Amino acid sequence: MSDVAAVSVLRKFGGIEEIEATLLELLRRFGVKPDLTTTKTLHESGTTVLLVTVAPGDFSKVLGNEGRTARSLRVLTRTLGTRIGLHVELELAVESQVSRL
Repeated sequence: MSDVAAVSVLRKFGGIEEIEATLLELLRRFGVKPDLTTTKTLHESGTTVLLVTVAPGDFSKVLGNEGRTARSLRVLTRTLGTRIGLHVELELAVESQVSRL
């Protein structure tokens, strides 16, 4: 993603739905299959949790090298949430793990 695209991503959100859409767009650009990716918004004691579930074959793309991609996505999610006045956390899961949550 170019620097210009990254800046436009940071400027175009206005609510939790836009944060979700931004995350899904980034995941699509990483090569994650969008038709096998789901998001769910949970509210827990003052924190909004975005649960993003991906197919088992796509999880390594989301995790990245030594977890750096996942860490960056979490930081981006927190930053975008702060800009709209929410405490937002990102949880990542593999499709087979969702039934256990």
